Amino acid sequence: MGLTILGNSGPQFVSTVYEFDSKYGLLATHVYEGLEESLLPAALNLQLAGHRVSVQQASGPKYRMTVQTVQQQFVGSDGTDRYDFRTEIVEVDIRNHPNVIAGAVTADTLALWIKDISAAVAAGENLSGTVSTPQSDLYVFWARGGRTYPESRITLRRTRTRGGVTGALKPTVIPTVYKTAKLATVFTLPGAVTARLPADPTTTPSGTVWAWWLRTQETSYIPDLNRDEEVMEWVFAAWSTLTYTVVQ
Repeated sequence: MGLTILGNSGPQFVSTVYEFDSKYGLLATHVYEGLEESLLPAALNLQLAGHRVSVQQASGPKYRMTVQTVQQQFVGSDGTDRYDFRTEIVEVDIRNHPNVIAGAVTADTLALWIKDISAAVAAGENLSGTVSTPQSDLYVFWARGGRTYPESRITLRRTRTRGGVTGALKPTVIPTVYKTAKLATVFTLPGAVTARLPADPTTTPSGTVWAWWLRTQETSYIPDLNRDEEVMEWVFAAWSTLTYTVVQ
């Protein structure tokens, strides 16, 4: 059955096709034909009402208008989730490298190394006194202009699509990181996803914790389709316990 177009008797109904979309629900595509001057005002009114409308010339003076409407809204509360694991490369300060941390042992020693190395490189001199192999390696790296190293970071992105706004995402403003076990329970990750989460590395920089930073919180809602879509993305790394709230 065609869509009732109030205030305009010019467009002539041609056909209706129904299709079911897992995201949007039951959709109906209505087709009308008529003269351009009768279809365009009707198309504008339908578009303002929230429908998807297109008008094309069919043949001669005849134009064709296609209108897509939602016949039965998708009302499932659970919706559909999609999980994507990705790897991204970031440049990290060399002082955070596990080998440097293990070689220096303490933050005080590492700070002293950097002080001595910086002074020696600036003066064009070698390190003096007793120099350990890790300290010597860091000196060479620093003398060659090295300050950072590339590190692979795993990201987990969840895209959730569902009908209605019940339980919709409410973005938070406090930077938060989640230990792996908490990430799985707080966000109810499926077992198949949890099994893919990496274990914590054996070396942890002082003042940090291996956890998942909630980097992305996006949400959108289309009233006419009663469809809500949200995106959450977490990044696994050693995050500062000073600047992030840790959930563990």
